[in-house]
Amino acid sequence: MRYHTTQQINTLLYYLKTRQQPPFAILFYKNLIKINFDYTKNSIVHLNHFFQILASKNYTQQQLLAQTGGSNFFLALAGYLGDYLAITTGHDIIWLNYQESLEEFEQQNQQSFNNAITARIGETFFFQPLQIIWENLQGRQSLETCIEQCQQQIFASSTINVFSDPNDVCQTYLEKVKTGKLLDTTIGFFEQLQHLTFDYSEKSLYEIDTILTKIKQKYQLTPQHYDRIIRQATYQSFCYLLGFYIGITSAKLANTAVKWASYEQMQPLLDDPNFVRCIEYSFVLLMENNYRTPILVITNHLFDITAEYTKSVVEFAQIMQTENQSVFHIFPKKITTKTTALPKAWQLAMQGAGELLAKQVLNLANDGEVKPCLFEAKPTTLSDNIGQISLIPLADADRAIDNLYQQLANNPKNLPFLIGCFDMYANLPVGRFDGVVVEIRVYQPELMLQLILPYRSAMDSRGFAIYPLVSNQQQLPNEIDELIDKLYRFLVNYSPSLNQQNFWKNYYVDSFDRWALTPIQQLENKTLVKNITLSILPEDSVQIINHSEPVIQKDFTSDTTFSQPVLIPPEFDYSSISWQTFSLATTIYRLPTHYRSYLQVTMPNGLATDELFSQVEAMATLYRKGHVVWGVIIQAKAKLFQPLTISHEPQDYRDNIGDVLYDVTGRASIAELQEIAEQLSHLKNSDYQSLPIDQQLYANHLQDNHSRLFGLACPKSLTEKNFRISSLWVWRQHLPCGLLADKVLPIVVCHDNQKFAGQGRVMILPAYFWQRPLYQYWLDTIRVKFNIFNDFYQIDEVVNAQANSMQEYRTFPKLKQLFATETTQTSNIQNVNDKPQNTLPDVHVTSLVPELVSSKQISVFNRDELQEKLLQDHQRLTQQFSTSNKSQQKKWFVIGGLSLMVLLSASLLVLLMRQG
Repeated sequence: MRYHTTQQINTLLYYLKTRQQPPFAILFYKNLIKINFDYTKNSIVHLNHFFQILASKNYTQQQLLAQTGGSNFFLALAGYLGDYLAITTGHDIIWLNYQESLEEFEQQNQQSFNNAITARIGETFFFQPLQIIWENLQGRQSLETCIEQCQQQIFASSTINVFSDPNDVCQTYLEKVKTGKLLDTTIGFFEQLQHLTFDYSEKSLYEIDTILTKIKQKYQLTPQHYDRIIRQATYQSFCYLLGFYIGITSAKLANTAVKWASYEQMQPLLDDPNFVRCIEYSFVLLMENNYRTPILVITNHLFDITAEYTKSVVEFAQIMQTENQSVFHIFPKKITTKTTALPKAWQLAMQGAGELLAKQVLNLANDGEVKPCLFEAKPTTLSDNIGQISLIPLADADRAIDNLYQQLANNPKNLPFLIGCFDMYANLPVGRFDGVVVEIRVYQPELMLQLILPYRSAMDSRGFAIYPLVSNQQQLPNEIDELIDKLYRFLVNYSPSLNQQNFWKNYYVDSFDRWALTPIQQLENKTLVKNITLSILPEDSVQIINHSEPVIQKDFTSDTTFSQPVLIPPEFDYSSISWQTFSLATTIYRLPTHYRSYLQVTMPNGLATDELFSQVEAMATLYRKGHVVWGVIIQAKAKLFQPLTISHEPQDYRDNIGDVLYDVTGRASIAELQEIAEQLSHLKNSDYQSLPIDQQLYANHLQDNHSRLFGLACPKSLTEKNFRISSLWVWRQHLPCGLLADKVLPIVVCHDNQKFAGQGRVMILPAYFWQRPLYQYWLDTIRVKFNIFNDFYQIDEVVNAQANSMQEYRTFPKLKQLFATETTQTSNIQNVNDKPQNTLPDVHVTSLVPELVSSKQISVFNRDELQEKLLQDHQRLTQQFSTSNKSQQKKWFVIGGLSLMVLLSASLLVLLMRQG
């Protein structure tokens, strides 16, 4: 029998953590159990020390795997490293063996030691830890450093699409703190936030107020800092994360149902000129008759935007409790001790509701969907066979639900009771969930009851789950406890067949925790196997082939070697990155002094007599006045796509040239550029005479190795867009790993009123300024393709090499051209390592510019403009803390439509509004 991969890994981890003697051998087990595998940094430190001891023994893979329990030794440690990453980054983990990974990736990679097992951490991050373990056993890297880098890669790969549904954006941000602690260092002011306990308590709100005050004091924030800070991606993420957390925590304390809306959704409904596009209104918290702006509390605390709005997170929550508190009923599964007798019709109605709800939930658990339907009681008798389920004709969802409510209200067949059911979004104090609505109507004696069963979709990566029943109905019957007890008794005892376990016992979670494991998942994790059948050897191999040695390892010293884990890169979405708000000149000005030489290139032999030398001469202009756009390589020398070693013979500059297609305005889509670049590249092998005249020019250029083009208009016969073509020379030290991993890359261009400056000279944006996801994607692609695990063109190494070996007369651009007010020896910009504690944190002094894809690209008003807009209507701001604004009441129902029906009165109001 073959056991599930994850179950086998969990079994190995169980014996590591409990230190119990396993029923199978694990090499070095007596030494391993001296380490406390408790998912703390100390466990990684101790494991690193253990690896250092083994490294001194000079074991080979063959020797270790030939020993009894050798394979289990590697698997157990691989399991712990993967589990450690998943737990410390707040992600789910699934283990795949070699065959399973083939199905997952649809790649036919040859089986090897490294890819024997793969962990999928979260949605997009794939981790192969055996490579790390072997590198450590050879003493070639630090386990602590490698794990820290992997953690940041996981955070960087977990990009957030802030243009998706606001409620999903909220959930994704709050997932970053589902462990109770923030570990993502890409969030602004991480140093202060990392100590906060995110437990949705009032105490945590007091702590946030303290943290905001300390940030304001430490960095001496003033209103003048607003524009500079809020435009930066990491601080936008800081505002989003805290804004969502403050909003949901305040809603929980006020026990009121809420949902989120974006600026784009709110602005047309409010029709308010003072509701401007800014980060404060990018995500708005909605509740009945009102809306709140928790992000404004954060920015007002830090930058003193207006005295008319609270600066205290605690005060914000207290006002919500005072003016928005409601009675939201939650019914956890429990057996009541009350003995109140229920009318027979009510008992049968709850039984019918249980049958209807059970069948709908069972359908959801099997990837089905809930369709609007009615449970109709038998017209004359109330017996055990109490009724039948009928589907509502589904012309469209809204009309079907209208039909359902009309039948519940009118009871056209004069039945003892009717029960309606349909799918919806349930707005809870903890945010939006999927939910199944059950409307119960008994006509004699009268009973009107609406219940909602929140659930986690089977399509969710965490698997199907059901949560406690809830109701937002203001007036509940006195016998509600007995009614809920009757319903739960039926659900708990319901089994679709004799051979199938009760779904309620398997999938019920007793709290509204989106990330909680269901009982069946917990059982699977705890179930141990007696034997480990996983193999980390190629099935058809007699000897172990050592694939861990990098292809170019012989060209490195121990000081420069640092091997990374094997990561399988997902397809990169270039459209997720926008360069529109990126200021290259500003970023360069903020560059630490010791990084300035990285901006320069050394002119190779022969380039001075080539037209491409003009590109080098234009570098200073491009750095000072240029902007970044996407470019697509049309054609380039083959060697640019191949790795080079540091010890390689002097390069021929002609091996590093190519042509690039781009839109100088930066508005063209990547797909458009790629399509036209592909057509242009095919012109080289086309019949020259058959081409349109404007294409013949470029085709002739492709045939001539000495031809150079700068800012050539793309043939109009291919596109009417104002695309341009330029030849460029590539300084390979400005590329990750020194080679082209893809044909799409950021380039620097310069234009002035639609006229090109520098006559169409362009250059590749140095990798230091690339956003982290793009940089990491190139590294991962190169590592998988060439089995290279050494980024030998690391930025720090390039800086050191250039600073020590560049000759002034061959170095471009001259630094005095970029930093005219400073000498190259002394700078007013401090080294990042020497920054005083009260200096404002600056995201541009890190090794890579943080990604913008995880933050919304918004047109932000500066602080003065925003304050003016806010103060124009003091009455509107104060009304945000009132539920008496009846003129806006209709708007909240329009926003959600039927999906906001979380209480009976709201449902009836919608129907009345439609009928009116």
